[in-house]
Amino acid sequence: MNKLTQLQYEVIFLYSKGFTFKEIDNLLVTSSKGVYMQVMSKDKGRVTRAKKSREINLNRYKQDSSKYIFEIKLHNKEYKNNIISLDIAKENFRNNYLNDCMIKSLKSYNKYKLTFLKNHLQNVA
Repeated sequence: MNKLTQLQYEVIFLYSKGFTFKEIDNLLVTSSKGVYMQVMSKDKGRVTRAKKSREINLNRYKQDSSKYIFEIKLHNKEYKNNIISLDIAKENFRNNYLNDCMIKSLKSYNKYKLTFLKNHLQNVA
């Protein structure tokens, strides 16, 4: 297993969260499909785990999204003067999800880098 670069790690992380390659391209301003292929050649196990996690995270996202939309509908029933558009609510939810995943990917990469360095130092010593 070779060490992944930050870009490679973030592409796999965001892929596992259920983002499309087009969304990843917009977030990271890169060609994510090419980076994905690089990771595939370096660490096939990580890609396999990402594919399994992707299915789980997509289902979780759909559940969370439907709960959020349900709360918006309840809000709209209660406060008829202050109605929130469902399209805007869906877009806001997706944007918040994108931002949260970007932050999580950076934190996760930092943990990965530290673990990789610890293991490397133990092997050298």
